[in-house]
Amino acid sequence: MTAAEKILIVGGVVTLAYGVLLGYPMTALRMRSGAPPTPRYLTVAHVGAVIQGVVLLGLVWPARMSTLPDGWNIAAAWLVVASGVFIAAL
Repeated sequence: MTAAEKILIVGGVVTLAYGVLLGYPMTALRMRSGAPPTPRYLTVAHVGAVIQGVVLLGLVWPARMSTLPDGWNIAAAWLVVASGVFIAAL
């Protein structure tokens, strides 16, 4: 397993975990009787984090098949993970 694959796997799992953690407040809000609908930003953040985590995990396969030098693969993996972190943080 290359370093780029490890970066993508760790980034994907952490992003998925963040998405799952964002799902708990959504569930708590929905369980209240007469509660207003779930805030749109919370829903978007939850769905975005889950999708980004799945995308990062899915990119492990192309990283494994890549013929680029390891340095390029590692840099690309870090950039994709960083973009996912910025998307989830905003």
